[in-house]
Amino acid sequence: MQEAKLIVDKFNQAIGPDGDEGILEVRNIFLLPVFKILWRMMMNRCTEDDEKVLEPLLKKSQDWFDATNFGPCPALLFPSLKYIAPEWTGHAAQMSFYEEARRVANVWKTRLSYYYE
Repeated sequence: MQEAKLIVDKFNQAIGPDGDEGILEVRNIFLLPVFKILWRMMMNRCTEDDEKVLEPLLKKSQDWFDATNFGPCPALLFPSLKYIAPEWTGHAAQMSFYEEARRVANVWKTRLSYYYE
């Protein structure tokens, strides 16, 4: 329920009190609620401390999405370009997200090991 309230609050914040004050940017509006739901499924809770663990992962996932070229791209024809120009091809952002995801997975593993020891 908190996740739905978060989305509605973002809508209200973008729209403003008069209902005509802003443009609602929806590119990552569902990202935090989905991450929080997944976290709650894994950990059986999602506290403010847990949200602090998720914040860098959210940032890295958005950076990865922003760095990805979905149109025609020479890197699709020549995959080795991702090593020659990692910033240009989005490979650097992808690897940064991967490293952050592994860090979050280690947090999950550490916190879950408490229950299974």
